[in-house]
Amino acid sequence: MKRARSSQWQKFQPIAVMLAVALLGGMMALWTRAAGSLAAFEVESGTKSGTVSTAAVTGASGGNVVRFGSASDDLPASVKSQGNYTLRWSDDFEGSSVDTSKWNVLNNSNYGSGNNEDQCYKAANSTVAGGILSLTAKRETVSGCGTNPQGGSNYYWTSGALTTRAMGGSLTYAFTEGYAQVRMKAPRGNPYWPAFWLVSTGESGQPSWPDYGEFDVVELYGGHPDSTYGTLHYSSSGHVQTWPNQYNVATKSPNSNQGQVVPPLVTGATNDWHTYGLLWTFNRLTWYVDGVPFQYFDGTNNTMYTVSAGGVATSMKTTGAPSTNFWALRHAIILNLAFGGDGPSYHGYTGSDSSSGYNNGNLTADQPGVMQVDYVRVWQK
Repeated sequence: MKRARSSQWQKFQPIAVMLAVALLGGMMALWTRAAGSLAAFEVESGTKSGTVSTAAVTGASGGNVVRFGSASDDLPASVKSQGNYTLRWSDDFEGSSVDTSKWNVLNNSNYGSGNNEDQCYKAANSTVAGGILSLTAKRETVSGCGTNPQGGSNYYWTSGALTTRAMGGSLTYAFTEGYAQVRMKAPRGNPYWPAFWLVSTGESGQPSWPDYGEFDVVELYGGHPDSTYGTLHYSSSGHVQTWPNQYNVATKSPNSNQGQVVPPLVTGATNDWHTYGLLWTFNRLTWYVDGVPFQYFDGTNNTMYTVSAGGVATSMKTTGAPSTNFWALRHAIILNLAFGGDGPSYHGYTGSDSSSGYNNGNLTADQPGVMQVDYVRVWQK
């Protein structure tokens, strides 16, 4: 009987194997389609960064799985062509809170009061969820943030800011030379002033501002939502500011056209996801938007150049030689969403605070306003 059952099994074994393989293949195909849809959704919705690709798996189950492209996929081609850059530091904001091993979270801070900004930075306004950092500016009356430059001890807006410098904590990260990039989305409204910038380490003994060289990778103004600003500040017998040639993300070209002015409230191109980067090499800074270089500062002749869409460089302005060799100094990172102050005022915002309250002026904004950040990354050779 055993031989009979064995004989019967041998007869049907090939059919059983074929059915099992077909069933397994169908399940893997279903998983691949589902995973691909999920991955595409995550990239589109901004909860993940990188490119979607499929790769063969050599394990026993076979089939394909969905993977996200590596961080190197976000390096602009012109940066890749200049050498073997490796990702040295990054934060993709996974988890449920800010990684305090990488960042100091400003709390009860009126940093920016020198620019007459209207916000108090609170730790509660810097949050992480779904792979996104959110810096939220909202209207609320708070005290304990120091003296308001317009008078009194109250602030009428709060917002969020992170830094790797020795400010509100010890230095967590600084670097010299490399390519730094942020992928972020700005809020709508004329009082908002989001920024990603490189500054001194904040440690004792470091040169003061502007001697250390402030590298503004990107500043955005809600009153001109299509324009990107990249600026260098340094000292040369006084403060020097290299006036930038704005990059218009709507027209995808460098020009001085500031784009749509609000009010009325509009959705400009800066209110969508974009990457903003700075390539820091020996005696040169090059600014990028969405992987495209649009201006650079040449330290050999202290001249800022604009770069056309066709790659043609044109001299914009020559400034004095720096008093301090800022090129050799390590720089840390700041991410912040400022509200009001000199920047937005220069670009048409008329709201302001005082010791007795807040005057809205021509305030036109989504409230609250949220600066969203997908990642911050630094590559070096």
